[in-house]
Amino acid sequence: MVTLSPSLLCILSTSSFLKRINAIKAAFLLTITLSIGWFLYLGFHITGRKYPKWVSHFNPWSPLFSPREVPLVLISDVGILATVSLLAYLSYQYSFLWVVMVYGIPYLHCNFWYSALIRLHSLSLQPL
Repeated sequence: MVTLSPSLLCILSTSSFLKRINAIKAAFLLTITLSIGWFLYLGFHITGRKYPKWVSHFNPWSPLFSPREVPLVLISDVGILATVSLLAYLSYQYSFLWVVMVYGIPYLHCNFWYSALIRLHSLSLQPL
């Protein structure tokens, strides 16, 4: 059994300590959201509505899509596969660092702004 000393309990219960922990947690979650949040949402539907089975924006038979949308999702998946293949080929021809500099960083930059706008849009602020 772990026992905490009164001085440690006092430190842990202070609001400044809790605010610091909450700020670190918020900064961590914001970093994750703005860097890979969009990928997690598309691939695993992390923050979306709950469904009875596994949901992915890349699975044409996912409950997200109607039967008439299946061919469109398949075409989109082929396009993503072609893009990833092209990036792998360019990595082989030039270098992985070159692809990161030319494609990866600008892509993450756009992803950051897209995620930030979606996040700001979903906040409900009261008018002044």
